[in-house]
Amino acid sequence: MGFETLNFSKFSEYLFNTPRMIYLFWAYSYGLTKDRLRLYFNDFKRIPIEMLPFPEQKKIAKILSTWDRAIEVTEKLLNNSQQQKKSLMQQLLTGKKRLLGFNGEFKRCHFSEVVEIDENNLGKKTSEIFEFQYISLSDVATGTISQKLDKHIFKSAPSRARRVVKNGDILLATVRPNLQGFARITEKNDACIVSTGFAVLSPKEGFCGDYLYHYLFSAHVTGQINSLVVGTNYPAINSSDVGGLLIYCPEYNEQKRIVSVLNNCDITTYSLNQKLNCLKQEKKALMQQLLTGKCRVKIDEDEFPEKELEHG
Repeated sequence: MGFETLNFSKFSEYLFNTPRMIYLFWAYSYGLTKDRLRLYFNDFKRIPIEMLPFPEQKKIAKILSTWDRAIEVTEKLLNNSQQQKKSLMQQLLTGKKRLLGFNGEFKRCHFSEVVEIDENNLGKKTSEIFEFQYISLSDVATGTISQKLDKHIFKSAPSRARRVVKNGDILLATVRPNLQGFARITEKNDACIVSTGFAVLSPKEGFCGDYLYHYLFSAHVTGQINSLVVGTNYPAINSSDVGGLLIYCPEYNEQKRIVSVLNNCDITTYSLNQKLNCLKQEKKALMQQLLTGKCRVKIDEDEFPEKELEHG
C-alpha cells in the first residue's frame, strides 16, 4: 500500500517520525540538499507502508496526542522548576534575600580560603600494581558521575590519573568548564582516582560542601570562570586560578539552611526529569505498537460519526 491511501492528518505526523519511516525516507531519497532530504514526489508516493483504516488512524492520533500534552505540561513544569532554582540561587547565595532568622553579614572569600585544592595526589612512589577506579573528564556530566568506571593499575593507567578523592570532595572540571562538569564525591566514589583535568575541592572546617557545590553553578562563579578561560580548541582554566575565585559565604548554619532549600529544588527537578523520561519512553513504546499494527485499538461506532469518516 502506498502514500496515496494515507490521509495526511496528525496520524501521518506520528507515522513519519518512526524509525522505520525515517529509514525509508533515506532509502528513497537522493541525498541531502543543505538541511533537507531530496525526495521527489513520485518516489515519495512509492514508499511502502502498512495502512490502517482511517477511523483507527484518528483513534491512534488521539491517544498519542494525550501523551504529547502530558509531555508538554511536564516540560513546562520542569522549566519552571529550573528557573525557580536559578532565581533562588541569585537571591540566597548573594544575601539579597535572607532566610527567616538570619541577618549576619556575608563574608567575601577566595576559594583558597574555604577549600583545599588538589590536596592528595598519587606520587612516583605509588606501587605499580595499585588498582583503582578512574573518573575521567568524560565520566562527569553536570552533577553526575558515571555508574560504570574503568579500573586501572597504576603502571598502565592514563598519565592524567593522579588526583585522590574522598567522600565530601567536589570536582570542578578545569577543561571546558563551560560544560559545567562539576560533581560531588559520595561514599560510592570514595578513594577513586580522578583526572588532573579536575580541580578537587575539599571544604575546610566551617564551610558546607553542598553550599560550595551549589555556588559553582551561580552566575557569580560562572562569570569569573568564563573570564579566565584560555584556548579555543581546548578551552581551560588553570588549577592555580581556581583558588582566586571569589565566593560570598554566610555563617555555617545559614549555609546549611540555604542548601536545604536548593536541594529541595533539585529533588523536584529530578522527579520531573524522571517523569518526563518515562512519558517519552511510554509514547515511544506506544508508537511502536500502534503505528505498526502490532496492537490494534477498538473503534466505537459513536466515536467517529459517519459524516466525519466520509470527509475526514
